Parts: sequence; structure tokens; C-alpha cells
Amino acid sequence: MTSLDRRLPPGFLEEALRADALSGLTVSFATGEEMRTEISAKFRRSGVESELAAAGFTMRSWWTDFEGQFGLSLSAPG
Repeated sequence: MTSLDRRLPPGFLEEALRADALSGLTVSFATGEEMRTEISAKFRRSGVESELAAAGFTMRSWWTDFEGQFGLSLSAPG
């Protein structure tokens, strides 16, 4: 487990991702650019990291529910 690994607080998944969870993050989009918000599939963290790296991205944070069944990643170029 790295320092980027965190567990989601109780009730976190009951609401949309709160801005305070991403403090200091600025995301800009070009006109017409879209953001994928969900992929409903079975992935393990190591596989996600490998696929991101192959596409030129680095995983910045990884959150899971308390049972480790659901994950959310924050990734960026580089």
C-alpha cells in the first residue's frame, strides 16, 4: 500500500465525488472534450496501472470501498 492509497470515508459513495476530496486539483477541458466517469467492469489495481502506463498516464490516487470490491482512480498524463 502506498501513501496514495486511501479508504473512502463512510457515506462517500452515497453522493457524487466531493470537491474537498480533490483539494487543489484543477481540470481543464477543451471545447467538445469529454470525461469518462464510469467503467463498469472487473479490474485489479495492477492491471489498471499497467494500462494507464501504456497510454502515457500515471495513477495519482486509488480509493476503494471498505471491502475492496469497488475502486476509483485519479490519473494524469505522465
